[in-house]
Amino acid sequence: MLYEWLYSLQGTVSHRTWVNRECTMRIHLKPTIGTKKVAQLTPDDIRGLYRSKLTEGLAPSYVKRLHIILKQALPPKYISNVKPPKVPSKEMEVLTKEQVLHLLETVRGDRFEAVYTLGSLCGLRIGEALALRWEDLDLDRGTLKVQRTLWNGQTTLPKTATSRRTLTLPERALDVLVRLRSSSDGQRTPLCYQKRQTSGSA
Repeated sequence: MLYEWLYSLQGTVSHRTWVNRECTMRIHLKPTIGTKKVAQLTPDDIRGLYRSKLTEGLAPSYVKRLHIILKQALPPKYISNVKPPKVPSKEMEVLTKEQVLHLLETVRGDRFEAVYTLGSLCGLRIGEALALRWEDLDLDRGTLKVQRTLWNGQTTLPKTATSRRTLTLPERALDVLVRLRSSSDGQRTPLCYQKRQTSGSA
């Protein structure tokens, strides 16, 4: 039943989401409760699964992800009385203005300077920054279109429509991209990648 549910999702979720769920089921669910017929499965089996995964060292947040998958895949009678582990709340750590400025000065000239800059000043995820192309950048308007993300070595569409967006770049970020553009090898390199400088005899 678990895999029937999984394959029914194809085409209804992003490829990235589907692959993540397939990996999770194959690694953590199939070798355990996946060996049982659904009719023989009990809530205690699922509770035991959660305990064993926590003992193996999986984070409570990951075990809760297993719970979410099972809640979607199984009939309510198997999961409704099973509670996932509590996930400790963590306060988000945010860099101060001084720390951001120090970071940007430290990475100046680094081949991934644009990635650090767009991440710290514009909130881009690493995959979004690494998937940028020169055609996404409008220097005249000072804007940048986020239209794809890099995941597992391939560029894909962002998970949600709201992730595809146009950003107005702050002056510092625009300056970094202008500098990178002037030193890039035409338009053959990705926007946020600078070739590693090598030295050698002529």
